[in-house]
Amino acid sequence: MPGRVFLDTNILLYAKIDDGSQKHIKCHELLAITLVGSEIIVSAQALNE
Repeated sequence: MPGRVFLDTNILLYAKIDDGSQKHIKCHELLAITLVGSEIIVSAQALNE
């Protein structure tokens, strides 16, 4: 479903860090399924934190 998707940076970090945890698996699945063809939006405040 293409469109705009707002993500917290924690989702991106947990998806990137492959430590075999449940957080990594769920976040990676979320990115793989939901974001195909979507525009990812991250707030400036989240990046600053």
